[in-house]
Amino acid sequence: MDTSRPFGELLRAHRSAAGLTQEELAERSGLSVDAIGLLERGARRLPRRDTVRRLVAALQLTDDERVALQQAARAQPPGGTDVTATLPTPTTSFIGRALEIDEIGRLLRESNVRLLTLTGAGGVGKTRLAIEAARQVADVFDDVAFVALAAIRDAANAIEAMSLALGVRLLGAGGAAQVPQPARDVLLVLDNCEHLDGIAPYIGELLATLPRLTMLATSRRPLGISAERRYPVLPLPVDRAVQPGQVLSAGVLLFADRARAHDPAFALTAANLPDVAAICRRVDGLPLAIELAAAWIRLLPPSDLLRRLDPALPLLTGGPRDLPERQQTLRATIDWSYDLIDPEVQRTLRSLAVMEGGFIIAAAEAVVAAPDVLSSLAALVDAGLLARLTDADPARYVLLETVREYAVEQLATSGDEVAVRDRHLAWCLEFVEAAQPHLVGPDESIWLAKLSRENANLQVAVRRALDQRAADIATRFAAVLWRYWAGRGRLSEGRRWLEQILVLAGAADPGAVPPLRLAMLMHVTANLARVQGDAARAEALYRACLTIRREHNDRPGIVAALHNIGIVLAERGDHDAALRCYQDALVLATDINDPYGIAFIQTSIGEVLLASGELDGAVTHVTEGLRGFQAIGHSWGVALATTRLGDVVLAQDDIAQAKSLQRKSLALSADLADPRSFVDALDGLARALSVAQPATCVRMAGAADALRARFDCPRPAHLRVLHDDVLATARRTLSDAAAGSAYLNGAEAAEEESLPALVAILDH
Repeated sequence: MDTSRPFGELLRAHRSAAGLTQEELAERSGLSVDAIGLLERGARRLPRRDTVRRLVAALQLTDDERVALQQAARAQPPGGTDVTATLPTPTTSFIGRALEIDEIGRLLRESNVRLLTLTGAGGVGKTRLAIEAARQVADVFDDVAFVALAAIRDAANAIEAMSLALGVRLLGAGGAAQVPQPARDVLLVLDNCEHLDGIAPYIGELLATLPRLTMLATSRRPLGISAERRYPVLPLPVDRAVQPGQVLSAGVLLFADRARAHDPAFALTAANLPDVAAICRRVDGLPLAIELAAAWIRLLPPSDLLRRLDPALPLLTGGPRDLPERQQTLRATIDWSYDLIDPEVQRTLRSLAVMEGGFIIAAAEAVVAAPDVLSSLAALVDAGLLARLTDADPARYVLLETVREYAVEQLATSGDEVAVRDRHLAWCLEFVEAAQPHLVGPDESIWLAKLSRENANLQVAVRRALDQRAADIATRFAAVLWRYWAGRGRLSEGRRWLEQILVLAGAADPGAVPPLRLAMLMHVTANLARVQGDAARAEALYRACLTIRREHNDRPGIVAALHNIGIVLAERGDHDAALRCYQDALVLATDINDPYGIAFIQTSIGEVLLASGELDGAVTHVTEGLRGFQAIGHSWGVALATTRLGDVVLAQDDIAQAKSLQRKSLALSADLADPRSFVDALDGLARALSVAQPATCVRMAGAADALRARFDCPRPAHLRVLHDDVLATARRTLSDAAAGSAYLNGAEAAEEESLPALVAILDH
């Protein structure tokens, strides 16, 4: 068959040879009868490749016939050009974004997608992604046109540029009509639309006038046209932790590629890979920022570069001179976005900068203190300056760190900084004190998780209270946050804050901090000191706060102080003195009906009786403590008492019951995400398994030791000898190699896995 004929003639010949009518071919191919007629008449000379594939299948063509039809389909009309010829040719390699390319290509191939806008922060790589996506789908269109709008400041000039690219003439103030020509499928790529508000009506008119026109736009904010489909472009993924043999993230690979452009000898190594990954994280995975950072490799090794990226903006300069000026420094890129938003939205962005680690809407409303914060948040999301965390409930938003750094600079020169930071401090204090009543009881884990999500903001607030010498506010934070610091294994962090607050409160003017609050501060500081093994500091603080509480007849406080002094004495091995403290505390707790104090003291008495060998009494008291904690729904207390009861029944040689109890405590502690009670239960289960399952026992001991080191909560002195004896018992039935391997396996798992995951990994 003559392959030199036009596509329409060739198609008609194949249809006739197959003995098909246009209606039958349409049915087989899934095309319309009108489409078949138009193709055969040559009214549409360049069909889409998908159309050709359907026709080839419907006509059951041979390989030679298929190739001939495809060649005819791609034949250029007189004066025609390559459909991708107008796309810019990048001078650097394209790295990553394979999933995005596929998704954008799929959307552009859909008949109902007429305008697809790639939105995102400046420097996130929208332009490059649009060019690569347009190349990937060029075979679907008869023409691809590219219009760069960044340098065009006037909407009228932008409209003219689009009209010329499409070959249409302007009618009136903004409408468009097609210049007579064959109907064609055209992809128009519009790059950098965000600063040209006046082009939106014209784009709408083009889409209405040219039904076979598809647009792919890039913009830092949506165009706001009804036909628009938005596609947010996110920063490149970056490695949170680098493990041997792992597939490296696109961010790291981009850094390495651009670094080699400046220093051909640069290579990723085991030594520099963690620093490169940290650099990519520090610049939020923004391709532009990664490229600007990589340029410094000619002067600085990754370790030095990482240290100098705080702050990041001053160093992220010196982009290629053939780029637009706004892309030669990250600051200029953010300037461009900042100038595009309304003054009220700018004020919102500046205010949000005081919050670290993200924020919920309630926090934003309190800190910004404006009538319509939601609208400003929406504008910032549209501008690519603010992102919503997709897995957060309630909704949580975060600024890219480089954007936040920029906004902090703007806030400092705005005259509003003091007021904004004061509002942030006030909101954090209100949030913390709202959590306080829920931190003992059935909602404990829920509220500890809420405090954990706000930890970065709370640290900012506590630091401000200290800097402002606001002793009263600082101690109010301490009264609540100590439970979070203890319950989430942030012992060293919490103790540093508490010791600083204690110094501030001690130096405050008389009356600035009420005496009982000072006593409370001493008590909670002692709690963390005791868990960290600083018994002398803990006892001194407990006794000092006991004196104040007795002076003010603070009976619940006296119960707590006596009980904790008893714990210090018991851990020292002075069981008789500990029991006296416990009994005095129990009498008073019973008199004032303190269920939490009673349950805790009963458990502690049982622990001392266990250490003294009085097993029947130990069972009675620990069981009473467990029942008391269960009655008030105190999960941490239930875990504690369950572990102690497991120890008691193990001493009674009921190994099966001991293992069952310790496993219950371990699972409950994992759900609480509390490393203190988790390692306590882990030690208890290791004790129960030391004879029957020695390898598992040693594995748990390795994990417990690693967790104690990680969270800085050493094993209490009175348990160290017991722990050593348990390990020795287990090792007697294992070879040195097997014991060493099991211990290392447990330690490595504790470094890598969450507490819930550890339960399944260790206990098998």
